[in-house]
Amino acid sequence: MGGAAGLIMRFGGGDISSGARNAGSVILALVVLAAVVWCITALKKDKVPDFLRKISPRHFHRDGLSFAIVPSQTGDHQLLDCLFQNRYSKQCEAQIVFTPKDRLKYPQLSAVFSIQCPGAGLGRRRLHWKIPEYLQGKRLTFNVASVVRYPEGRGELLRYHTGQHVGKAEGNNWGLTALGVFAGAVVITRPANLILLLPFCSSQTDLDGETSLEIFWKIGDALETGIIEKLSESV
Repeated sequence: MGGAAGLIMRFGGGDISSGARNAGSVILALVVLAAVVWCITALKKDKVPDFLRKISPRHFHRDGLSFAIVPSQTGDHQLLDCLFQNRYSKQCEAQIVFTPKDRLKYPQLSAVFSIQCPGAGLGRRRLHWKIPEYLQGKRLTFNVASVVRYPEGRGELLRYHTGQHVGKAEGNNWGLTALGVFAGAVVITRPANLILLLPFCSSQTDLDGETSLEIFWKIGDALETGIIEKLSESV
């Protein structure tokens, strides 16, 4: 009996050791593969300028669209800007959801950016963003998620740097809204976090939600000077 037990223990121990070695080999192989892919991507030369990376080294990414969300001001009005650049040669559409981690406590700070971006395009979606006085100067954590689609396919990959990946935002239809975020009609999975120091703003004018969309560069445009400087004012 003792011999049988010893045989079982030796067999079991060997099996566990072998399994551990196999698991370790798989993990090591995955790490090496990830490192190789990263190196190849890092060494590839972009086919169009990576404006966004120069403007905002820390930015987000989802399914081919890179973007950064930054507060800004014009006069006495508080703004929230979404700077974005398409990595592919075909036009894309996106809905970017920006909401406080505790969205039920601060529903007025949620926002949804609707974006239409041409191939390799660089642009800015801007909206007026009213921050209650009692929150100005406070630091809050926001969740960021997005959904991106290419109606005519992605085309050619033109920029290789991605940015921090964000989770997916889903609703009953394509038109996501800040009200839908608050009401729970928009489902966010695995969002990225963005910590912001909410700025002070003296304006009492209610322009909350008004938006504008500008495209500063796209495929075929001349590489004009001043593009980076103009957008850097937002960062």
